[in-house]
Amino acid sequence: MRITRATLHALPFEFVSGGFTTAYGRRTHLNNALLQLETDTGLTGTGEIARKAGNTAEPIAPDMVAGSVHHLERIIGAEPLNLAAVRDALGDVDPAFSNLATATEVACFDLMGQRTSVPLYGLLGGARQASVPEYISISQDTPERMAADAADAREKDLTVFQIKVGGDGEPSVDEGRICAVLDAIGPDHTLLADANGGWDISTACAIIARFDEPRLFWEEPCGTYAENKTVAKESGRPVVLDQCVTGPDITARACADGDVAGIGIKITMQGGLLVGRLSRDLAIAHGLKLKVDDSWGADATTAASLHLALAVPPRNLLCGIDMRPYFSDRVSTTGPTRSAGRVAPGDAPGLGLTPDLSNLGKPLAVV
Repeated sequence: MRITRATLHALPFEFVSGGFTTAYGRRTHLNNALLQLETDTGLTGTGEIARKAGNTAEPIAPDMVAGSVHHLERIIGAEPLNLAAVRDALGDVDPAFSNLATATEVACFDLMGQRTSVPLYGLLGGARQASVPEYISISQDTPERMAADAADAREKDLTVFQIKVGGDGEPSVDEGRICAVLDAIGPDHTLLADANGGWDISTACAIIARFDEPRLFWEEPCGTYAENKTVAKESGRPVVLDQCVTGPDITARACADGDVAGIGIKITMQGGLLVGRLSRDLAIAHGLKLKVDDSWGADATTAASLHLALAVPPRNLLCGIDMRPYFSDRVSTTGPTRSAGRVAPGDAPGLGLTPDLSNLGKPLAVV
């Protein structure tokens, strides 16, 4: 099986709420790119070039498309089942295009699964559960509005809640947000207070010290691993790393140091499913909690993260996520399913998607 064509489509989907606010700022559109790799066997693999966390370049920007085309030209004729050869064929991918490398690897895994009639999770170590707890991510807003969103999600049987804090001034505002949402959720529910690296060490420790609440996890309070480790040590509270986990090296440090309670795995940040699987298995072996999701994405990003999450033992898994409901459109007529606060990628071969490109318009590029 050889790759014969690569196609990029824009995913300019709108956030259904009109926008989403974090410590990084406000986003109104997804602006990712769908990657499809066609082969000489008639199979097509799907991946998604997701914008990395923060104020990073959008995959549909003209210069990013041109750079993606430059690398994709090199994999025409490559064997998608030989992942090492495909990565070598892509060439030296600088950090700006590591998200392209991730999308390419996901598309190759999709082809591998279709070729062997195996769901993606079967190629990533198997499954310890059929579905994972789904969390809702609540945009930064007033305490009252965030509590109302949490109450609505609770009515839909969700038990894990993430709220966006940090980056907009007075710490008392964040304290009010946390208190309001804690009041809105149940006594056995979990709350992730996610600052997206928007606090400094002193601010983080001061806010955390005001809460003695077993339902609370503190997600990415500061921007670097070293800062978050310090917060975890000084506060004595459960800190979960996220965007600062840029590869298995950071996961290994977290496992060896033993200061944080858990890590988030985002394959777009780490550089692919293979390194994401390595981080996942290292964390499991050392008893860390795991939150398995990715940078904001549509169908392919959601499906890939859920397949990766299924091998996490229930005692270690905090949550996964279905990102599709946050956006105005979908790519596929099939894919993950949701029920009773849980989400499952399904057992269809590969990613389990059936892309419908009819509403995506003219491709950004065809190689």
